[in-house]
Amino acid sequence: MRLLAPLVFLVLHGLGVRACWAVWELSVQRRMVLRILADRYGLGEIGVQALSVLTAGAVIAGGFELARVAWWAARRRAERDVALRLRVAVYFGVALVVSSVFVLSTAESFQGPFRVRHPVTAELVLAGAYLGYVLWTWFLPAARRGLPEGLRRLAERLCLCGVVGVAFGELSLRFVAAVRPTPILITRDTPSQIRRESERQRPGALRFHFPMNTTGHYDGEFAAAGEARRPLVVSIGDSFSYGSVPHHYHFTTVAERASGLEIYNLGFPGIGPADYLELLVSEALELEPDLIVIQLYLGNDIVTSPAPPGPPRWHDADAYLLPIVWHRMNILRRLEISRTFLAAVESSGVSLTRRFPWLEDPLVERPTMGADLFHQLEARIAWAICIDHRGAHGRFFAELDAILAAAGSTPVAFVLIPDELQVEEGLWETVQGMNEQPLERDLAQRKTVEWMGSRRLPHLDLLPLLRAVEPLADGRRHVYHLRDTHFNARGNAVAGEALAAFVARLLGDGGAGASEAVAPPAPGAEGSAADHPAGSAEPALPLRLEFGSGGERPFLLHGWAQAENMGGRSFVWSLGARSALEVSLPPEGALRMTFAAAPYEFPGRPAQVVGVFVDGTEIGAVRLGKGLGTYSLDVPAAARGASPCRVELRYAYTRAPADFMEGALDRRQLAVAWFSLEFARAAE
Repeated sequence: MRLLAPLVFLVLHGLGVRACWAVWELSVQRRMVLRILADRYGLGEIGVQALSVLTAGAVIAGGFELARVAWWAARRRAERDVALRLRVAVYFGVALVVSSVFVLSTAESFQGPFRVRHPVTAELVLAGAYLGYVLWTWFLPAARRGLPEGLRRLAERLCLCGVVGVAFGELSLRFVAAVRPTPILITRDTPSQIRRESERQRPGALRFHFPMNTTGHYDGEFAAAGEARRPLVVSIGDSFSYGSVPHHYHFTTVAERASGLEIYNLGFPGIGPADYLELLVSEALELEPDLIVIQLYLGNDIVTSPAPPGPPRWHDADAYLLPIVWHRMNILRRLEISRTFLAAVESSGVSLTRRFPWLEDPLVERPTMGADLFHQLEARIAWAICIDHRGAHGRFFAELDAILAAAGSTPVAFVLIPDELQVEEGLWETVQGMNEQPLERDLAQRKTVEWMGSRRLPHLDLLPLLRAVEPLADGRRHVYHLRDTHFNARGNAVAGEALAAFVARLLGDGGAGASEAVAPPAPGAEGSAADHPAGSAEPALPLRLEFGSGGERPFLLHGWAQAENMGGRSFVWSLGARSALEVSLPPEGALRMTFAAAPYEFPGRPAQVVGVFVDGTEIGAVRLGKGLGTYSLDVPAAARGASPCRVELRYAYTRAPADFMEGALDRRQLAVAWFSLEFARAAE
């Protein structure tokens, strides 16, 4: 014991000094963050200095104590109060974790994440806790002389009860979560089957003042098998189906009104293709539908739903179940207050749009989560769906095959729901800068549509329609809730109208068993998909895209920025080393591709060369001159595959304005400004 005790305290104080030194370095590196936090709490520059002194003091105090323990060990002097000092170290440690997970961690939503928004604050609390422990060690003899023994024993008993209570509560909740899970006990590690059932609300539970039906789904009552109005469509999905808008505005309700068909809505938050299969087998087929529509959210159905970046650390509430339950209880308490208020408003006859003004005006909506966390989440989603991870699509398609096999003779169709980063240009540019690997924005749609096309499966891709939505005054389309990843009323309206046309066409064309793939027509305009439908025998020519007009967006796949204006003329910058678009071209005869473009120019730039590939075959390379110019090259029939054709543009170089322009914040990798592109018959 004489040698073991000094060794334990050497390790304890060594780790403490190392941690506090790391915190001091972090406080120096993140001084701007500290200044922002200090201003938020009214501390000002004095607060920043005080935090720096705190961390430095912890390092110095810990260093003295480390030296004292080493000196005593070298002189073989016995440590005093070993058991008491170790117990108090545990008390300080538990107090540190408790303060971080209950006070510093914040709940972004009921589902989480529950994280410390600024980890530097938890690190500062760690330094303060260690400094407090060292000071307690120094003043222990004085405390013994100045405080009655009864008071000291009472204090220790209270601390011991607190530690035991926290540990017992955590273990008890974990046991209950494993035996009888409920929504309040669900974490990101819970199996999806348990998560799905835990989200099934009791019949009559209100969601946006609409009662859940007797099966726990966000819809009206389902008729017994054979008694529903025909034809009957059953929609299966995840949180998009569960809905984040009042029932009247949900896309299946919109589709019902627009099509006149009966559409039953089945879905729960946080589930995926394996759960869709279970819902199809256990509930959908029993309803004897004429068509089953699977809503695939490509943001997380291909790759397992992305969690917040990185695993939770010791200071995050996500790492423990007790603080998660505490945060959720607070949310429910606030929600109950809100419901009481809304019930009073409802009884006064105020409409839904008065209660939820964002239903009509998305610009007044409050964000669901903080900007930093939302961008990190979207960057993680981009990593998951915009990079071709080995085996991911194969597993996804195997799950879809299992759904088709289980459906048997019941027709199945699919709706492809994009993530917001694929729709909003500003968000896409942000997440591009947060990922080191090159991203293909529409990879998930391209792979899925190719697979479904090869299987001749009916599918509706919502991406072109959502991109065609007219932006609002701030330049954003606002089809998703603000920093939420789910459709708002505006997005539900687009999806609902498209779904109505989709299912009406399937059921009106002799049933959904028709083998060809189905895609929605894009808005009719010159150069639009309505004039040049994918897969048509003889697409109309010439096909002309005017970049920046909005009509080109349904054709653009990835590698494109938002529209800008130069000299009174609209254009679109390419982003990254490659840009891609998809157009319908006739299979026979030589075509001529003509485009107006300008290279991104800067001092000492090399010549920009654009390599043009059609369906993977290089048809030529064009050297761009200075400024805006018009260029042409032939597109031989041999290079074109089945329509629609994929056109890829590869650039010799890219540069970011921030790399060479002092004070510039634009880090986009630019290559060419595109003004127009046209395909026409080549002159004989």
